[in-house]
Amino acid sequence: MSPVRAIFRRTLRSARSRYSDAFAFAAYLAGSAALFAFNLASAEGSRSSLAAIWAVSAAPVLPLVSAFAGAGFWAEAKRSGEDEMLLTTPLRERECVAGVFAGVWAATMAAPLVFLGSSLGFLALFAPKFAAGATFAG
Repeated sequence: MSPVRAIFRRTLRSARSRYSDAFAFAAYLAGSAALFAFNLASAEGSRSSLAAIWAVSAAPVLPLVSAFAGAGFWAEAKRSGEDEMLLTTPLRERECVAGVFAGVWAATMAAPLVFLGSSLGFLALFAPKFAAGATFAG
């Protein structure tokens, strides 16, 4: 197993058990949902596509979630001494950074996927006429 893959798996494993990531995930969903509702109401009557409205709602909050998840991982690694173990092993620094980046990225990408699924589900549940005619193709 490559060092990048091992660090990636370790990062994902630790991300599932941290409450700070769950808080960031919930904050992302709440902020994106509020922006989506606001942007959807603002675009009523316009020719804006649903995909553009959704992307504008999802994108602004995502870098903050990624930054908090990455900082949380390094703080937890420092507290447990894992950072010293990673930095003293005969690995290249880029392997360590690539593994952590891939793990944080994978954990962060779960948030937009859940937001997309919940957006489509709520549209189908609460606005069936709108959801029937809505497409995510521009």
